[in-house]
Amino acid sequence: MSIQQPKGHWFWGNTKQFASNTLGFVQDCMANYSGVCYAKIGFKNFYLPLNAVLADHVLRQNNKSYKKSFAYAGLKVFLGNGLLTNEGQEWLAQRRLIQPAFYKESISKLTDLMLKETQEMIAQWKVEKEFSLTHHINTLTRNIITKAIFGKDLEGNKALEALPHILASFRQYGNDKMKNLLKLPLWMPTASNRQFKTHFRTFKALLSEAIAQRKQSPEKYQDILALFIQLEDEEGNRMNEQQVFDEIATLFIAGQETTSNALQFAFYLLATHHEVKTKVKQSIVKGGEEATKLVDACSKESLRLYPPAWAISREAINDDVLGQVKVKKGDTVFVPIYAFHRDPSQWEQADIFIPERFLEEYPKKYYLPFGTGPRFCIGNHFAMQEMNIVIAEVLKQLDIRLISPTKLSFTTLMTLAPKEEIRLALV
Repeated sequence: MSIQQPKGHWFWGNTKQFASNTLGFVQDCMANYSGVCYAKIGFKNFYLPLNAVLADHVLRQNNKSYKKSFAYAGLKVFLGNGLLTNEGQEWLAQRRLIQPAFYKESISKLTDLMLKETQEMIAQWKVEKEFSLTHHINTLTRNIITKAIFGKDLEGNKALEALPHILASFRQYGNDKMKNLLKLPLWMPTASNRQFKTHFRTFKALLSEAIAQRKQSPEKYQDILALFIQLEDEEGNRMNEQQVFDEIATLFIAGQETTSNALQFAFYLLATHHEVKTKVKQSIVKGGEEATKLVDACSKESLRLYPPAWAISREAINDDVLGQVKVKKGDTVFVPIYAFHRDPSQWEQADIFIPERFLEEYPKKYYLPFGTGPRFCIGNHFAMQEMNIVIAEVLKQLDIRLISPTKLSFTTLMTLAPKEEIRLALV
Protein backbone atom coordinates (compact mmCIF):
# COMPACT_ATOMS: atom_id res chain seq x y z
CA MET A 1 0.00 0.00 0.00
CA SER A 2 1.12 3.58 -0.61
CA ILE A 3 2.30 5.50 2.44
CA GLN A 4 0.66 8.82 3.30
CA GLN A 5 3.28 11.58 3.30
CA PRO A 6 3.07 15.39 3.35
CA LYS A 7 4.70 16.98 0.32
CA GLY A 8 8.25 18.03 1.06
CA HIS A 9 11.56 19.03 -0.50
CA TRP A 10 13.16 16.53 -2.89
CA PHE A 11 16.33 16.43 -0.74
CA TRP A 12 15.46 17.72 2.73
CA GLY A 13 12.10 16.00 2.87
CA ASN A 14 9.84 17.51 5.57
CA THR A 15 12.69 18.80 7.72
CA LYS A 16 12.07 22.51 7.10
CA GLN A 17 8.31 22.24 7.71
CA PHE A 18 8.85 20.35 10.95
CA ALA A 19 11.58 22.65 12.26
CA SER A 20 9.90 25.95 11.37
CA ASN A 21 6.35 25.15 12.51
CA THR A 22 6.42 21.93 14.48
CA LEU A 23 2.94 22.19 16.03
CA GLY A 24 1.37 23.25 12.75
CA PHE A 25 3.04 20.35 10.96
CA VAL A 26 1.70 17.67 13.33
CA GLN A 27 -1.78 19.23 13.32
CA ASP A 28 -1.81 19.28 9.53
CA CYS A 29 -0.88 15.59 9.52
CA MET A 30 -3.72 14.84 11.93
CA ALA A 31 -6.20 16.87 9.85
CA ASN A 32 -5.23 15.57 6.42
CA TYR A 33 -4.33 11.92 6.97
CA SER A 34 -5.48 8.89 8.93
CA GLY A 35 -3.79 5.83 10.34
CA VAL A 36 -0.06 6.33 9.91
CA CYS A 37 1.64 9.32 8.29
CA TYR A 38 5.24 9.14 7.05
CA ALA A 39 7.67 12.04 7.04
CA LYS A 40 11.34 12.43 6.17
CA ILE A 41 12.92 14.63 8.85
CA GLY A 42 16.64 15.19 9.23
CA PHE A 43 17.33 12.24 6.89
CA LYS A 44 15.43 9.98 9.28
CA ASN A 45 12.25 8.00 8.68
CA PHE A 46 9.44 9.32 10.90
CA TYR A 47 6.10 7.57 11.35
CA LEU A 48 3.28 9.46 13.05
CA PRO A 49 0.49 7.28 14.51
CA LEU A 50 -2.64 9.37 14.11
CA ASN A 51 -5.02 7.50 16.38
CA ALA A 52 -4.92 6.26 19.95
CA VAL A 53 -4.91 2.55 19.06
CA LEU A 54 -1.66 2.91 17.11
CA ALA A 55 -0.08 5.16 19.74
CA ASP A 56 -1.01 2.65 22.44
CA HIS A 57 0.63 -0.11 20.41
CA VAL A 58 3.97 1.74 20.50
CA LEU A 59 3.86 3.16 24.01
CA ARG A 60 2.20 0.33 25.90
CA GLN A 61 1.27 -2.92 24.17
CA ASN A 62 4.48 -3.40 22.20
CA ASN A 63 6.70 -1.01 24.13
CA LYS A 64 9.55 -3.55 24.38
CA SER A 65 10.13 -3.16 20.64
CA TYR A 66 10.98 0.52 21.11
CA LYS A 67 13.42 2.70 23.00
CA LYS A 68 13.83 6.45 23.51
CA SER A 69 14.63 8.11 20.18
CA PHE A 70 17.61 10.23 19.16
CA ALA A 71 15.66 13.27 20.41
CA TYR A 72 16.66 12.34 23.98
CA ALA A 73 20.40 12.26 23.20
CA GLY A 74 20.79 15.96 23.94
CA LEU A 75 18.97 15.59 27.26
CA LYS A 76 21.18 12.69 28.28
CA VAL A 77 24.22 14.98 28.25
CA PHE A 78 22.95 16.92 31.28
CA LEU A 79 20.42 14.48 32.78
CA GLY A 80 22.63 11.41 32.64
CA ASN A 81 20.83 8.10 33.15
CA GLY A 82 17.86 9.38 35.11
CA LEU A 83 14.38 7.92 34.66
CA LEU A 84 13.63 10.19 31.71
CA THR A 85 16.56 9.03 29.60
CA ASN A 86 17.52 5.57 30.90
CA GLU A 87 16.52 2.29 29.24
CA GLY A 88 16.10 -1.42 29.82
CA GLN A 89 16.55 -3.32 33.07
CA GLU A 90 18.52 -0.50 34.67
CA TRP A 91 15.60 1.87 34.08
CA LEU A 92 13.11 -0.69 35.41
CA ALA A 93 15.11 -1.25 38.59
CA GLN A 94 15.38 2.49 39.19
CA ARG A 95 11.67 3.02 38.52
CA ARG A 96 10.68 0.34 41.04
CA LEU A 97 13.11 1.72 43.61
CA ILE A 98 11.98 5.35 43.31
CA GLN A 99 8.24 4.86 42.70
CA PRO A 100 7.14 4.90 46.39
CA ALA A 101 8.52 8.43 46.78
CA PHE A 102 5.95 9.62 44.25
CA TYR A 103 2.82 7.86 45.49
CA LYS A 104 -0.05 10.26 46.11
CA GLU A 105 0.19 9.85 49.88
CA SER A 106 3.90 10.73 49.77
CA ILE A 107 3.34 13.83 47.63
CA SER A 108 0.49 15.01 49.87
CA LYS A 109 3.12 15.69 52.57
CA LEU A 110 4.34 18.58 50.39
CA THR A 111 1.00 20.41 50.54
CA ASP A 112 2.10 22.90 53.21
CA LEU A 113 5.30 23.73 51.31
CA MET A 114 3.41 24.34 48.06
CA LEU A 115 0.80 26.48 49.81
CA LYS A 116 3.37 28.56 51.70
CA GLU A 117 5.39 29.32 48.56
CA THR A 118 2.21 30.22 46.66
CA GLN A 119 1.08 32.61 49.39
CA GLU A 120 4.47 34.34 49.34
CA MET A 121 4.13 34.80 45.56
CA ILE A 122 0.62 36.20 45.97
CA ALA A 123 1.91 38.72 48.51
CA GLN A 124 4.36 39.98 45.89
CA TRP A 125 1.58 40.22 43.29
CA LYS A 126 -0.46 42.36 45.68
CA VAL A 127 2.44 44.79 46.00
CA GLU A 128 3.34 44.93 42.30
CA LYS A 129 -0.24 45.10 40.89
CA GLU A 130 1.15 44.52 37.39
CA PHE A 131 3.77 41.81 36.99
CA SER A 132 5.51 39.19 34.90
CA LEU A 133 3.62 35.94 35.37
CA THR A 134 6.49 34.15 33.65
CA HIS A 135 9.07 35.41 36.15
CA HIS A 136 6.95 34.73 39.23
CA ILE A 137 5.83 31.25 38.18
CA ASN A 138 9.37 30.28 37.22
CA THR A 139 10.53 31.42 40.67
CA LEU A 140 7.65 29.65 42.40
CA THR A 141 8.19 26.27 40.76
CA ARG A 142 11.95 26.56 41.29
CA ASN A 143 11.46 27.29 45.01
CA ILE A 144 9.00 24.43 45.45
CA ILE A 145 11.10 21.77 43.75
CA THR A 146 14.31 23.04 45.39
CA LYS A 147 12.85 22.82 48.90
CA ALA A 148 11.06 19.55 48.16
CA ILE A 149 14.36 17.96 47.12
CA PHE A 150 16.93 19.74 49.29
CA GLY A 151 14.97 21.19 52.19
CA LYS A 152 16.64 24.46 53.16
CA ASP A 153 20.15 23.41 52.14
CA LEU A 154 20.29 25.65 49.08
CA GLU A 155 18.68 28.77 50.58
CA GLY A 156 20.84 31.77 49.74
CA ASN A 157 23.05 29.80 47.33
CA LYS A 158 24.11 32.29 44.66
CA ALA A 159 24.31 29.55 42.04
CA LEU A 160 20.50 29.39 42.10
CA GLU A 161 20.42 32.90 40.68
CA ALA A 162 22.06 31.58 37.51
CA LEU A 163 19.52 28.76 37.17
CA PRO A 164 17.25 30.50 34.59
CA HIS A 165 20.27 31.00 32.31
CA ILE A 166 21.45 27.45 32.93
CA LEU A 167 18.07 25.96 32.03
CA ALA A 168 17.82 28.16 28.92
CA SER A 169 21.22 26.87 27.83
CA PHE A 170 20.14 23.26 28.44
CA ARG A 171 16.91 23.77 26.49
CA GLN A 172 18.74 25.21 23.53
CA TYR A 173 21.34 22.46 23.52
CA GLY A 174 18.69 19.73 23.64
CA ASN A 175 16.70 21.40 20.87
CA ASP A 176 19.74 21.91 18.63
CA LYS A 177 20.80 18.31 19.14
CA MET A 178 17.38 17.19 17.87
CA LYS A 179 16.57 19.70 15.12
CA ASN A 180 19.82 21.27 13.93
CA LEU A 181 21.50 19.04 11.35
CA LEU A 182 24.61 21.21 11.46
CA LYS A 183 25.03 21.09 15.25
CA LEU A 184 28.74 20.66 15.98
CA PRO A 185 29.81 18.07 18.59
CA LEU A 186 30.28 19.27 22.15
CA TRP A 187 34.05 18.90 22.03
CA MET A 188 34.29 21.64 19.37
CA PRO A 189 35.21 24.97 21.07
CA THR A 190 32.29 27.02 19.75
CA ALA A 191 30.83 29.89 21.77
CA SER A 192 27.58 27.98 22.41
CA ASN A 193 29.45 24.82 23.43
CA ARG A 194 31.69 26.74 25.84
CA GLN A 195 28.66 28.43 27.37
CA PHE A 196 26.87 25.11 27.76
CA LYS A 197 29.90 23.53 29.46
CA THR A 198 30.22 26.47 31.86
CA HIS A 199 26.56 26.22 32.79
CA PHE A 200 26.77 22.46 33.25
CA ARG A 201 29.80 22.79 35.55
CA THR A 202 27.89 25.28 37.70
CA PHE A 203 24.83 23.03 37.78
CA LYS A 204 26.87 19.92 38.60
CA ALA A 205 28.74 21.67 41.40
CA LEU A 206 25.47 22.93 42.90
CA LEU A 207 23.87 19.49 43.04
CA SER A 208 27.03 17.54 43.89
CA GLU A 209 27.80 19.72 46.90
CA ALA A 210 24.27 19.32 48.26
CA ILE A 211 24.33 15.55 47.75
CA ALA A 212 27.74 15.18 49.42
CA GLN A 213 26.63 17.18 52.46
CA ARG A 214 23.40 15.24 52.81
CA LYS A 215 25.05 11.81 52.60
CA GLN A 216 26.81 12.53 55.89
CA SER A 217 23.56 12.30 57.87
CA PRO A 218 20.51 11.72 55.65
CA GLU A 219 18.43 10.31 58.52
CA LYS A 220 18.09 13.83 59.97
CA TYR A 221 16.09 15.04 56.98
CA GLN A 222 12.64 14.42 55.53
CA ASP A 223 13.16 15.67 51.95
CA ILE A 224 13.40 13.81 48.64
CA LEU A 225 17.21 13.84 48.52
CA ALA A 226 17.44 12.17 51.92
CA LEU A 227 14.90 9.58 50.81
CA PHE A 228 16.80 8.84 47.58
CA ILE A 229 20.07 8.35 49.47
CA GLN A 230 18.44 5.88 51.86
CA LEU A 231 16.29 3.92 49.37
CA GLU A 232 17.12 0.21 49.19
CA ASP A 233 15.99 -2.49 46.78
CA GLU A 234 14.93 -5.99 47.87
CA GLU A 235 18.58 -7.06 48.16
CA GLY A 236 19.57 -4.06 50.27
CA ASN A 237 21.36 -2.22 47.46
CA ARG A 238 21.32 1.57 47.36
CA MET A 239 21.88 4.02 44.53
CA ASN A 240 25.48 5.03 44.01
CA GLU A 241 26.44 8.71 43.96
CA GLN A 242 26.13 9.02 40.16
CA GLN A 243 22.67 7.45 40.16
CA VAL A 244 21.51 9.81 42.90
CA PHE A 245 22.91 12.76 40.93
CA ASP A 246 21.19 11.71 37.68
CA GLU A 247 17.80 11.17 39.35
CA ILE A 248 18.00 14.43 41.29
CA ALA A 249 19.10 16.34 38.16
CA THR A 250 16.16 14.91 36.22
CA LEU A 251 13.65 15.73 38.95
CA PHE A 252 15.15 19.17 39.59
CA ILE A 253 14.95 20.24 35.93
CA ALA A 254 11.77 18.44 34.86
CA GLY A 255 10.02 19.29 38.11
CA GLN A 256 10.15 23.01 37.45
CA GLU A 257 10.29 23.20 33.65
CA THR A 258 7.04 21.36 32.92
CA THR A 259 4.99 22.66 35.85
CA SER A 260 6.07 26.25 35.25
CA ASN A 261 4.94 26.06 31.63
CA ALA A 262 1.68 24.36 32.61
CA LEU A 263 0.84 27.04 35.20
CA GLN A 264 1.67 29.89 32.83
CA PHE A 265 -0.71 28.42 30.26
CA ALA A 266 -3.38 27.83 32.92
CA PHE A 267 -3.34 31.43 34.16
CA TYR A 268 -3.26 32.75 30.60
CA LEU A 269 -6.41 30.76 29.85
CA LEU A 270 -8.16 31.87 33.03
CA ALA A 271 -7.21 35.52 32.46
CA THR A 272 -8.65 35.39 28.94
CA HIS A 273 -11.85 33.48 29.79
CA HIS A 274 -13.72 35.71 32.23
CA GLU A 275 -16.82 33.52 32.62
CA VAL A 276 -14.79 30.41 33.36
CA LYS A 277 -12.55 32.30 35.79
CA THR A 278 -15.55 33.78 37.61
CA LYS A 279 -17.25 30.40 37.92
CA VAL A 280 -14.12 28.74 39.30
CA LYS A 281 -13.44 31.65 41.67
CA GLN A 282 -16.99 31.55 43.07
CA SER A 283 -16.76 27.79 43.51
CA ILE A 284 -13.45 28.12 45.42
CA VAL A 285 -14.90 30.77 47.74
CA LYS A 286 -17.88 28.51 48.41
CA GLY A 287 -15.55 25.55 49.04
CA GLY A 288 -16.30 21.86 49.15
CA GLU A 289 -15.79 18.90 46.83
CA GLU A 290 -17.30 20.71 43.84
CA ALA A 291 -14.60 23.38 44.03
CA THR A 292 -11.86 20.76 44.26
CA LYS A 293 -13.17 18.97 41.19
CA LEU A 294 -13.55 22.18 39.18
CA VAL A 295 -10.00 23.36 39.93
CA ASP A 296 -8.70 19.93 38.95
CA ALA A 297 -10.72 20.16 35.73
CA CYS A 298 -9.10 23.55 34.99
CA SER A 299 -5.66 22.02 35.39
CA LYS A 300 -6.54 19.08 33.17
CA GLU A 301 -8.10 21.25 30.47
CA SER A 302 -5.05 23.51 30.43
CA LEU A 303 -2.85 20.44 30.02
CA ARG A 304 -5.09 19.29 27.19
CA LEU A 305 -4.77 22.52 25.23
CA TYR A 306 -1.12 23.17 26.06
CA PRO A 307 0.65 19.96 27.16
CA PRO A 308 4.26 20.78 28.12
CA ALA A 309 5.20 17.22 27.10
CA TRP A 310 3.66 17.82 23.69
CA ALA A 311 5.05 14.75 21.87
CA ILE A 312 6.75 11.41 22.54
CA SER A 313 9.24 9.85 20.15
CA ARG A 314 10.53 6.29 20.06
CA GLU A 315 13.07 4.39 17.99
CA ALA A 316 12.23 0.89 16.80
CA ILE A 317 14.74 -1.68 18.09
CA ASN A 318 13.00 -4.40 16.08
CA ASP A 319 11.02 -4.39 12.85
CA ASP A 320 7.35 -3.77 13.60
CA VAL A 321 4.03 -3.26 11.86
CA LEU A 322 2.10 -0.12 12.78
CA GLY A 323 -1.42 -0.52 11.44
CA GLN A 324 -0.61 -1.74 7.94
CA VAL A 325 2.70 0.11 7.69
CA LYS A 326 6.05 -1.62 8.17
CA VAL A 327 8.40 0.15 10.58
CA LYS A 328 12.02 -0.93 10.31
CA LYS A 329 14.60 -1.18 13.06
CA GLY A 330 16.10 2.29 13.61
CA ASP A 331 13.05 4.20 12.35
CA THR A 332 11.42 6.86 14.54
CA VAL A 333 7.80 6.79 15.69
CA PHE A 334 6.56 10.22 16.73
CA VAL A 335 3.37 10.41 18.83
CA PRO A 336 1.88 13.94 18.43
CA ILE A 337 0.21 14.43 21.81
CA TYR A 338 -0.58 18.09 21.06
CA ALA A 339 -2.56 17.03 17.97
CA PHE A 340 -4.30 14.20 19.86
CA HIS A 341 -5.50 16.70 22.45
CA ARG A 342 -7.07 18.89 19.76
CA ASP A 343 -8.52 16.20 17.52
CA PRO A 344 -12.06 17.42 16.67
CA SER A 345 -13.21 13.83 16.09
CA GLN A 346 -12.60 13.15 19.80
CA TRP A 347 -13.11 16.51 21.52
CA GLU A 348 -16.15 18.72 21.07
CA GLN A 349 -15.07 22.33 20.42
CA ALA A 350 -11.52 21.02 20.58
CA ASP A 351 -9.76 24.41 20.54
CA ILE A 352 -11.96 25.98 23.24
CA PHE A 353 -11.14 26.16 26.96
CA ILE A 354 -13.97 24.17 28.59
CA PRO A 355 -12.86 22.72 31.97
CA GLU A 356 -16.29 21.17 32.59
CA ARG A 357 -15.55 18.51 29.98
CA PHE A 358 -13.38 16.82 32.62
CA LEU A 359 -16.29 16.61 35.08
CA GLU A 360 -17.79 13.88 32.91
CA GLU A 361 -16.57 11.09 30.66
CA TYR A 362 -13.87 12.12 28.19
CA PRO A 363 -11.72 10.26 25.62
CA LYS A 364 -8.95 9.10 27.96
CA LYS A 365 -6.93 7.42 25.22
CA TYR A 366 -6.63 10.80 23.48
CA TYR A 367 -5.48 12.53 26.66
CA LEU A 368 -1.78 11.91 27.32
CA PRO A 369 -0.25 14.86 29.20
CA PHE A 370 1.84 12.43 31.24
CA GLY A 371 2.28 9.78 28.57
CA THR A 372 1.03 6.22 28.92
CA GLY A 373 2.29 2.70 29.44
CA PRO A 374 5.21 1.67 31.68
CA ARG A 375 6.93 5.04 31.13
CA PHE A 376 3.97 7.04 32.39
CA CYS A 377 5.40 10.14 34.08
CA ILE A 378 6.38 9.33 37.65
CA GLY A 379 5.82 12.95 38.71
CA ASN A 380 2.17 13.21 37.66
CA HIS A 381 0.81 13.45 41.24
CA PHE A 382 3.42 16.08 42.13
CA ALA A 383 2.53 18.19 39.08
CA MET A 384 -1.24 17.96 39.50
CA GLN A 385 -1.12 18.71 43.22
CA GLU A 386 1.11 21.73 42.63
CA MET A 387 -1.07 23.08 39.81
CA ASN A 388 -4.28 22.65 41.79
CA ILE A 389 -2.92 24.30 44.93
CA VAL A 390 -1.48 27.30 43.05
CA ILE A 391 -4.60 27.89 40.92
CA ALA A 392 -6.98 27.53 43.87
CA GLU A 393 -5.02 29.83 46.17
CA VAL A 394 -4.53 32.55 43.56
CA LEU A 395 -8.19 32.62 42.53
CA LYS A 396 -9.32 32.51 46.16
CA GLN A 397 -7.43 35.70 46.95
CA LEU A 398 -7.14 37.60 43.67
CA ASP A 399 -8.74 38.49 40.37
CA ILE A 400 -6.45 38.72 37.36
CA ARG A 401 -6.49 40.09 33.84
CA LEU A 402 -4.12 39.77 30.91
CA ILE A 403 -1.82 42.58 29.83
CA SER A 404 0.22 40.78 27.19
CA PRO A 405 0.59 39.00 24.83
CA THR A 406 -2.84 39.16 23.22
CA LYS A 407 -2.02 36.03 21.20
CA LEU A 408 0.20 33.19 22.34
CA SER A 409 3.18 31.97 20.37
CA PHE A 410 5.22 28.94 21.36
CA THR A 411 8.60 27.31 21.60
CA THR A 412 9.05 23.55 21.42
CA LEU A 413 12.50 23.18 22.93
CA MET A 414 12.60 20.63 25.75
CA THR A 415 8.90 21.27 26.32
CA LEU A 416 6.02 23.32 24.94
CA ALA A 417 6.35 26.79 26.46
CA PRO A 418 5.12 30.35 25.84
CA LYS A 419 7.56 32.12 23.53
CA GLU A 420 6.97 35.55 25.04
CA GLU A 421 6.77 36.73 28.62
CA ILE A 422 3.18 36.69 29.93
CA ARG A 423 2.20 39.74 31.95
CA LEU A 424 -0.83 40.02 34.21
CA ALA A 425 -2.46 42.69 36.34
CA LEU A 426 -4.75 42.54 39.34
CA VAL A 427 -8.34 43.61 38.77
